[in-house]
Amino acid sequence: MNREQHIEIDAPADTVWAVFSDVVRWPEWTASVNRVVPIDGPELVVGAQFAIEQPRLPKIVWEVIELDRGSIIRDQSRGVYE
Repeated sequence: MNREQHIEIDAPADTVWAVFSDVVRWPEWTASVNRVVPIDGPELVVGAQFAIEQPRLPKIVWEVIELDRGSIIRDQSRGVYE
């Protein structure tokens, strides 16, 4: 399934990018993520994978498939069943 999401945030773009692109710290500001563990290292680059745990959902592996620093992160994810 292909989905795009857009939202306007009343903050400078550099600030928003700095917060959103720090994937490991997502649990600090969103209740929809409990934990993020880098699989290949914490840097946000194409091909980077992160194990993400969310409330009441199966763990997923989130992979960056396109990155335009400062504006676009495209990803794909797959469920992990243990």
